[in-house]
Amino acid sequence: MTGNGKAIAFISLGLTAATLGFLSFSGILTPHPTLSGDRRINLTNPVIASPGEKIQLTLNGNTIADLTSAAISVDIGNRDAISAVLKLPGNLQAVLIDHERSLAYLANSFTGLQIIDISEPNRLNLIGAIEVRGRVWDIVRRGTTLYLAAAQGGLQVIDISNPAAPAHVAELTIPDVSFLKIALHKNTLYASTGWKGLQLVDITSPSAPRHLGTLHQNDGVWGVSVGATDLYLSAGKDTIEVLNLSDPERPIPTGQLTIPGRCWEMRAAGGYLYLPTRKAGLIIADVSDRRNPLEIARIDQGVDVETISIRGGKAYLTNRRGEFYIYDLSNPAEPKQLKRADLPFNVRNIDIAKNSIYVAAGVEGLIKLDLTALPEKPLVASLRLSSDLKQVIEDSEYFYLATKEHGLFIARKDDRGALPTIISSLPGPNRFRAMVKSGDYLYLISSIEGLTVVDISDRKHPVNVSSLNDPKDLQDLTFRDQHLYIASGTGKLLAVNIADPVDPVIVGHLKVPEPWRIALAGNRVYVSSSKSGLHVIDISTPSAPVEISRCPLPWPLQELARSHRLVVSGETAYLAAGEAKLILFNIADENNPVIENIIEVDDEVISVSVKEENIYATSRLGKLTWLQREKNGVIKYRARIDTLGTTHDLIDRQDFFLLANGVKGLTLLPKPHLINLADGSIVDKRSRISSQITLQIPPLKQVGTYNLDLYSGNQLQEFVGAVKITDN
Repeated sequence: MTGNGKAIAFISLGLTAATLGFLSFSGILTPHPTLSGDRRINLTNPVIASPGEKIQLTLNGNTIADLTSAAISVDIGNRDAISAVLKLPGNLQAVLIDHERSLAYLANSFTGLQIIDISEPNRLNLIGAIEVRGRVWDIVRRGTTLYLAAAQGGLQVIDISNPAAPAHVAELTIPDVSFLKIALHKNTLYASTGWKGLQLVDITSPSAPRHLGTLHQNDGVWGVSVGATDLYLSAGKDTIEVLNLSDPERPIPTGQLTIPGRCWEMRAAGGYLYLPTRKAGLIIADVSDRRNPLEIARIDQGVDVETISIRGGKAYLTNRRGEFYIYDLSNPAEPKQLKRADLPFNVRNIDIAKNSIYVAAGVEGLIKLDLTALPEKPLVASLRLSSDLKQVIEDSEYFYLATKEHGLFIARKDDRGALPTIISSLPGPNRFRAMVKSGDYLYLISSIEGLTVVDISDRKHPVNVSSLNDPKDLQDLTFRDQHLYIASGTGKLLAVNIADPVDPVIVGHLKVPEPWRIALAGNRVYVSSSKSGLHVIDISTPSAPVEISRCPLPWPLQELARSHRLVVSGETAYLAAGEAKLILFNIADENNPVIENIIEVDDEVISVSVKEENIYATSRLGKLTWLQREKNGVIKYRARIDTLGTTHDLIDRQDFFLLANGVKGLTLLPKPHLINLADGSIVDKRSRISSQITLQIPPLKQVGTYNLDLYSGNQLQEFVGAVKITDN
């Protein structure tokens, strides 16, 4: 019950109810079936079709009768390329393939070492594991001995003669030193330890590793790699150092290369050094002359590159956002891109075996991908910016794009529905929070710089014309009748007169505990607070706003809720509340607002958008949950879509979404086709009795692979890699 005595209805669309344990859930959206077990429904006729061609799909399986709806969408996350997944406890940081024994060794930062049998094409089998002291970040092998970099646990030595029963052999710890990355050369192991420098360890006897000494104790070491005769270090803030290993126990510095930033992972191969960086893509250096390492190529992806594997003359690059690249290194001075794909999970580390890539995907586990099934280029288009895109607003001709750190960008729309073109930009403010547009002015607020007013009458030359920086800590704003209403971190709702945009003036305020998000409906402002719930405020007189009522948050929502976005539509206020998921307030009676629904999706909810009956909730890990409110008020689940980024804002178009997609920039995402299995989409209804069903699929225009997601009520039953559209 709420404080007002009205019962709350809870709809669970998420993976777990643990965070809201006092609730009674009506259904749970299960993880992707490929990630959790064998399929129960199969496609009898995988289809290859041309754009716009009519398609029928026939499904069979033992849960056909339970299906209520389906959604078919472009496989932008390349789920069809996933051939096997092994969900494991903990957080995978690295994977190392043993090609001779068809094994994968996993460095798990919470549970130690895990050993996986990878001999079966579509299955990964855990066959051995051992816990060790410390958090394991990296792993190397020599014969049947593994060496683990285990942070404060130092160096852990494991015998894997019997993979089913790995045995602890020895450990080496150094007080206040965390082992991060490791490399081997002959009988010496080199461990980067951050600001504690490079540790040298004699491993002549694996059962008795011996500390030899420390290099770079004053300026730090981050990445480490070994070539045939040299050691390579990412030292200090921006230096790659080359050291001669004629005497492995006494490396001799011979040369240096300056790069932008640090490099955590690097690979030496064939006289070249491959350096993934977070600021400049992949840097390739010729290190054949150890005294004069020379940069010869740079693959600047416009994003950070964190992980690299070199196999068969190819470079495989990834980052934690799941962006994946393959480059031909036949001529390292002129690398050629072979593939570029997006993956629907975080990538910590990779290794390659034959035509498969094995991904250590953090909490997602170990994921095996078929390299031949990945496309040559992404299936969605994105307009990259120099900082996280947080908000997008539009008028008839332009988009206005606000980023977290690098200010404002103005882009001209494309009449053909393609991505817009940037025509101008304006620096600042830092720590951007929100933006509104009125006439030829934009009003941007920041948590450290207050209010900034931008004149955009000349779209190619926007100009800052005024500011209001007392108070500076501003969180959200809305606009009505020449007044801004701003949620201030100082604990106030501010009313700001902007009749003269060059001279904004605070004309009224109202105390509100920790106001974070704000929404407007008529002459009412709705303010959300993580601590005190939803406040309804009368702004009929801007100089004297008055609180009408408040709906508090019950425990434990007070502890879990984070106000990320508030939207008012009709008689409902929708709050994207982080771990407390999506909270719906009934505001039909403004004197008595109540919580009517709490909808749990599969992750921390950071944004919500509403258009007519459609509700879109986005999560921090790159999922968009599509809900619909029926005429009787019941909210139904329609689809879950990969967005491949942290979506902060959304514009709903007829055939696609425009997403303010964080580091991905502005993303144009095709909409899925929704199929109600109770209507004429079923070609032969009688076939359901025999566990078979035939569906009529709407014509699909975009070339690519499409997935069919199948649902029973609010539960995801299966997904099927259903259709390939090709123009060949």
